[in-house]
Amino acid sequence: DGVKCFTWTTNADGSIKTGPAAHNYGEDGKCTVCGEYNTKGVTYAYADGTYYVTGYTGSDTTVKVLGKYNDGTNGEHAVTYVAKEAFSGNSTFTKVILPESVTDLKGGVFSGCSALTYVDMRGVTTMSANNNFINCFSMESVIIGAVYKSELQQFVAHPIPENFTPKLALYVYG
Repeated sequence: DGVKCFTWTTNADGSIKTGPAAHNYGEDGKCTVCGEYNTKGVTYAYADGTYYVTGYTGSDTTVKVLGKYNDGTNGEHAVTYVAKEAFSGNSTFTKVILPESVTDLKGGVFSGCSALTYVDMRGVTTMSANNNFINCFSMESVIIGAVYKSELQQFVAHPIPENFTPKLALYVYG
């Protein structure tokens, strides 16, 4: 239509009208011109009126999960949880930032993420399954919210490598 990103049309006089040749992503990850989302390799799925994270195919060292998403079929809704083992085994990223809309980790979410040093998960109120951070040997900082609660094993190293010195610090936001 010559207005949205990467589109064109002809005007009544035959001249060509073009939309922007690049997306203009806002802080929320949504293009201010056409509404497309920049997922940067984070994959999302829809169920029961909400979106959730299913995996990561990107190569960035910092992963920022969107607070809202729209797959073009189900409309825009909040992203509310991270599926079981969604980021498991990744050795690329070092930092993950979850929006406050994400309130649950479904188990083994970051298991074996060898380079992971930092997670901001201040919206997470519970972890409905365990071992979300198993064998994250580089982990240094995790930010949690004031209402976070877990009675399950989350931070564990197994088997413990020789000369391993844990560096993890939990910070409570709020």
